[in-house]
Amino acid sequence: MKLRKVITLTAISAMLISPVSAFAENPASTLKDTIKATEQEIKKDTKEAKEDIKEAKKDLKEEAKEAKKDLKEEAKEAKKDLKEEAKEAKKDLKEEAKEAKKDAKETVKVTVNGKELELENPAIIKANRTFIPVRKLVESSGAKIEWNAKDRAFTITKGEKVMTLTIGSTDMVVNGKAQKLEAAPFIADNFSYLPLRVICEEILGYKVEWKAETKEVILTSQESKKEEVKEKIEEKTEELKEDAKELKDKVAEKTGDAKEKIEEKVNENKAK
Repeated sequence: MKLRKVITLTAISAMLISPVSAFAENPASTLKDTIKATEQEIKKDTKEAKEDIKEAKKDLKEEAKEAKKDLKEEAKEAKKDLKEEAKEAKKDLKEEAKEAKKDAKETVKVTVNGKELELENPAIIKANRTFIPVRKLVESSGAKIEWNAKDRAFTITKGEKVMTLTIGSTDMVVNGKAQKLEAAPFIADNFSYLPLRVICEEILGYKVEWKAETKEVILTSQESKKEEVKEKIEEKTEELKEDAKELKDKVAEKTGDAKEKIEEKVNENKAK
């Protein structure tokens, strides 16, 4: 863009007010010539200024056009991105709803030593594994459970055994030895869910049985198992005692019958 020429009022006034000075310097000049020259200069400057304004207006129009084009492209891209994000969010929500629906259908019952365990939140099946809000089960078994909010980890202690599990991780530590879980612990409905079988068999000392037809997990403690075995042995002993008594009675009966027959035979022989 051309630099605009600026004619100040002071310069024009000086030329108009001092015709005598101009005449003194150049005798051929007259006031009329001076005014004419000034008018021509003003016209020239005005024309150039108009050209500059026209050029600037053209440039601004082009810049506005480009800016409008850029904004249109940006708006188009933003709309496209938002559409993709909305699509992904909808897909994620659909998957979560599907998973939640599946989990709801697969709610399971947990029985401990013949009694149903009343949990704070239902046990569920996820990734073909049974998960439960573990605190109540752990504490009811006599074990201790601690939560580390910073590491998002649980530490379960029972006797000399110590187990550490972390939310969202398949890494597990039992008595200082690293092990791998088949499914990671997670949080749902503000409850922490841990894999049932691993906890029961590794540290709590429960035997785990699964009834697929009723979706029931049966937990039996070692102490309960011993009592059960003891009861079965006692029952079997009583049965054997009863059988032995019956056998003894039968033997006695048979022996009595045989004795009577022998005596009858002896008496018959004597009579002859």
